[in-house]
Amino acid sequence: MRSRRISDAVSAQRKRKTKRLPPYVQVRWERDTARIISYRGWAMLRKDRTYGPPRDDPNEAHRDAMDMRETGRTTPHRVVSIRLAHEAMIDELRDVVKPGTIEFYEDKARAVFRLLDPALPMPQLSAELVQQIIRKARASDFAVRTILHYRVWLNRLVNWCRAPQRQWFRGDNPVPLAAWPEADDPTPDFFREDELAAILERIEREAPEDYDLVLFMAGTGLRLSEMARLHSSHLDLVRGVFEVAGKRGKAQSPITAEIRPAAERLVARAAANDGWLVAARPIAKRQVSAEERRAEAISNVYRRWARKLGDRRFHAHALRHTIGTALARAHWQDSTIRRFLRHASLATTQRYVHLAADDLHGAAAQLGYLKGGASGERKHG
Repeated sequence: MRSRRISDAVSAQRKRKTKRLPPYVQVRWERDTARIISYRGWAMLRKDRTYGPPRDDPNEAHRDAMDMRETGRTTPHRVVSIRLAHEAMIDELRDVVKPGTIEFYEDKARAVFRLLDPALPMPQLSAELVQQIIRKARASDFAVRTILHYRVWLNRLVNWCRAPQRQWFRGDNPVPLAAWPEADDPTPDFFREDELAAILERIEREAPEDYDLVLFMAGTGLRLSEMARLHSSHLDLVRGVFEVAGKRGKAQSPITAEIRPAAERLVARAAANDGWLVAARPIAKRQVSAEERRAEAISNVYRRWARKLGDRRFHAHALRHTIGTALARAHWQDSTIRRFLRHASLATTQRYVHLAADDLHGAAAQLGYLKGGASGERKHG
């Protein structure tokens, strides 16, 4: 009897709550209580009752129902901003794709949001706006490979939004309709050791704080995002190692004698930044995390010096390529270079190991079959 009275009381509460709801809204209740979990709009489509996605607001569920009834579509059309669409896609893909892919998408999203308002409603993304992103990137002297990376992320985002279960973007994908630049030389940017030494000498002379950051990254091969996550507590200056939170999880890397003074100065200055080795750059009118602001501050250092040097190759990843090449020239095994650069596969490491022009000339000069007699002419029998 007692359980029956509780059930009747719950039923009465549910009836009172449903009286105030708009029409064509289904309520999902918590088991044996009168607490509402979510609302769903519904419509009769092709003689079947079809439900929209769960909503926290009954009025939003009602709008879903009206949209399904008017358009005859099984999924309501929901207008979201490009930032919200990106965040929803990342949440769904986080357990599906590799962490490195998630980091790649997030990095490209941050870059594009500097060129395009992230509050733009997703349905308003057009080929003209995509072309505008390309023009701004070219005007800022971004590398062609960087711009083509934006295409990868944008294309994935639009296709994800066009999926039948979402339909946050309807119509043709505008990304392939824009005029993207042609891929340039596939050899990644890197510096010869004498080139990098001259650059570091100039930075040390003109901007000592920038020098400590660049030297530390040049000596460790850190990715920009890894540097942005580096806290003073991650460095053990006594043992000469530091902990990296990278794509494959946490790993330890050495602090060599050459970069130790820069590391000590970075740690000393970190006390003013709550222990972070890089201060978070304030970004007006944008809701971004402190880590994103630190990454932006690092990017600004490299962009500023790329302009001063007149060399677009000067960016954080070029230093990573450079140290990989230097280790290969020093005849370290690929497996060792792979561990140092924290790569998931050896194939990735091999893409980082390049030969400068003088290496190629030296190699060609050793080709014995090109050597003729004393006069350099080939003798014919």
